[in-house]
Amino acid sequence: MAGRLADGLTITRLILAGVLVELGVVYGAAAIVPAVIVAMVAWFTDNLDGFLARRDPQRVPSWVGRHEFVADVLFTWATWVYFTLSGFIPVWLAVAFSAVAVVVSLGVRRKPVVVLFLRIIDVTVGVLLIYHYPTLGAIVVIYLGTLAVVKWPRLARDAPAWARSLRDILRGKGD
Repeated sequence: MAGRLADGLTITRLILAGVLVELGVVYGAAAIVPAVIVAMVAWFTDNLDGFLARRDPQRVPSWVGRHEFVADVLFTWATWVYFTLSGFIPVWLAVAFSAVAVVVSLGVRRKPVVVLFLRIIDVTVGVLLIYHYPTLGAIVVIYLGTLAVVKWPRLARDAPAWARSLRDILRGKGD
């Protein structure tokens, strides 16, 4: 049961990625509040689906569970697209960054490299949000900080491992 619920949350995040892009296409920057709400719901589903999947007594990942990282990538890219469509990021910069990210990620084929590009997007979008909408940005920072505190034991374990893995890749040692 927990595994199915986790899969449903992952699928929900994919749907929310589409909603976020649609908000950018139809409403642009005027939809910043709904876009942030969509993002907050997606971040919550990301945290909850992992929690549930790890508590599934069968512990056999489904097809959706094995591709959960793809949902994370698509949602993060949807935020990039929303901010581009809304005029916060110049189209040429969004396209250039996306092209570099795709070429490097496909060339290296290592998850830590993809995660690095995702974090660049997260930080860029966060800075833009704080700059243009300080109150909304503060709400997001507090929300993400709360999620980080809740997830701290896992985050404290995974972040240094990710950094070491990325360092090894950059030094040519592989994954």
